[in-house]
Amino acid sequence: LEQSLEVPTVAVRSKGEETCPVCMEIFSQVYKQGEGDEEGSWYLHNALRDEDGIAYHPECFKDKEAQEKREREALEASANQQTAEDLKVESMDLEDVKSEIKQEVKMEVDNNDLVK
Repeated sequence: LEQSLEVPTVAVRSKGEETCPVCMEIFSQVYKQGEGDEEGSWYLHNALRDEDGIAYHPECFKDKEAQEKREREALEASANQQTAEDLKVESMDLEDVKSEIKQEVKMEVDNNDLVK
């Protein structure tokens, strides 16, 4: 059974060579003949473009997306850890305040006992 794999292509946007920002390889360019009255044009072979119009190899784009996801998760974990530490510090501060108030009340009671 013969399977044909469709290799993704995107139109060339600029004169000169375009490079994948992940692997730094220069894209191969292929000329596709237009159909009927359409004029043919040049395409980047084995490429896709992201929302910003940057060309990537499909596998490189997957790698980039996976790396960005790991970075986001690491940032979220760090932020959650910082929040937990902040809450712990606030709790400790609250305990310190309670302790200080108890000492002040005790000193006041002791002073009142001395005055009597």
